[in-house]
Amino acid sequence: MKLNQKGYSVIEIVLVLVIVGLIGTVGWLVYDRQNNKAENNETTNARQAEDDETTSAQQVEDDDSRETTKESDYKTHDGIKYTVPTDWVGAKGPFKDSEIEVGGQYLLSPDYEEAGGGQLFIEAGAYINFQKLEWAGIDKNTSVEQAASVVKNGEGGYLDSDSVEVSKVGDVQVVMFDAGHTTDGVTVFYKTSNGQWLDASFSTTTGGDGNYNAQDSPHYKTFLAWLELFTELNS
Repeated sequence: MKLNQKGYSVIEIVLVLVIVGLIGTVGWLVYDRQNNKAENNETTNARQAEDDETTSAQQVEDDDSRETTKESDYKTHDGIKYTVPTDWVGAKGPFKDSEIEVGGQYLLSPDYEEAGGGQLFIEAGAYINFQKLEWAGIDKNTSVEQAASVVKNGEGGYLDSDSVEVSKVGDVQVVMFDAGHTTDGVTVFYKTSNGQWLDASFSTTTGGDGNYNAQDSPHYKTFLAWLELFTELNS
């Protein structure tokens, strides 16, 4: 009688080893990939955190810089914030004649010259003057349109009543008109958000009474740029 003896052939053993090897290789590749992904995520998160910290620090620095710049770029007179145009100078009053009463703050152009005497006569250049407004009939309850009407219908003063109008400076409305006597000028009344009225004017060499040609001055554009920032600072 013969007995059937079963065993594993060499081929079967090789196939098993190959399969085991493939499974092991695939498993190792999956593990390595997951491990690398985790390391990359950790590195990315660390780098992102570092970038966020740097950005945050830079933002704080920029904010501080803007605040410092904002504080250092303007001056204050009688509670009114203002800037001084490049190469212009600030003065309590440009007048050489000590008997002339001055008010507010003056900014003088680089080529400013005045003759003095009994009244102010500008020989060259221009000046900007600003102060808190005191005008009969205009107070914190007066609207811009009403203020324009008050000025237009007022009596006295050296101004061209036909030129009185409500104009826009930047994003705000103002009362603007031509004015002058020994100087030619443009005057602006501006109402701040807290109801305070401010008076800002530009004056230059005269063409004689009634000849209002201040807009022809080479410094007039400087005044308009200054005025826009002036209203922003005192909004």
